[in-house]
Amino acid sequence: MVVASITQTDFYDNLRLMARSAVKPLLLTCLLYLAIGFYLSPASADIDTAAIFREHFALQPVLLLPAAAVILLSCLRVDVRITMLVSMLLACVLCCTSQNMPIESLRQLLVYGYKSGDSALQAMLGGGGIFSMEEPIIIISISCSYAGFFQHTDLLQDIQHGIGRLAQAITVHGSVVAVGTLTCMIACNQTLSSILTQQLCQTIVPDKHRMMLAIENTAIIIAALIPWNIACTVPLHTLGVPATSIFFACYLYLQPWGKYT
Repeated sequence: MVVASITQTDFYDNLRLMARSAVKPLLLTCLLYLAIGFYLSPASADIDTAAIFREHFALQPVLLLPAAAVILLSCLRVDVRITMLVSMLLACVLCCTSQNMPIESLRQLLVYGYKSGDSALQAMLGGGGIFSMEEPIIIISISCSYAGFFQHTDLLQDIQHGIGRLAQAITVHGSVVAVGTLTCMIACNQTLSSILTQQLCQTIVPDKHRMMLAIENTAIIIAALIPWNIACTVPLHTLGVPATSIFFACYLYLQPWGKYT
């Protein structure tokens, strides 16, 4: 949604273009993981995930409704905000009906996130809620104000000229990747890095659809490779894994080099 708004493009048209550009990197990633799997012995798993979920939840086909709503409304090209709202409302109703969750517990779940007395379940589902997003929301709000400041001043003009010269030296593609990487390192979040990448590269990538793909394949993707970027720190913290896990994110390394300019 952010990139569609920045580039003034249609969200669902963007999904189609992004899916097309992701095919080769995705296939290469699968082949790499397959090759790695032949050389690494998987650790034995003693946890029966299905049994844990059956013990704590009433698993019924009706629970697929929120996901089905997202797929159906997306196919009908319904506004993504409405799609998300419908899915969340269905999930809340199912919590109270299918899972017999009291209203007060649902309210706490939405605000403070999910908590379970079962350590294995807590490790898989623990967290979330509005409060968990408080810090990222504040950072993104502040950074967006800087983006507006840059847009209405000439502070980036000299940098844009320099990027134009860089594009002549290392190609437009290479310069966009360089700019996207730098903005991700400076901005610390995908929102501001996307805005800055668009502002800095709009002279070398004038077509709005190519610009959309350029941002999606650089500022959005590369952000998850920067350890101090929100796009990286939040997933690492949520999953409880070390920063060295970034080295195995093969898709994130391949996608930025997909053709879009």
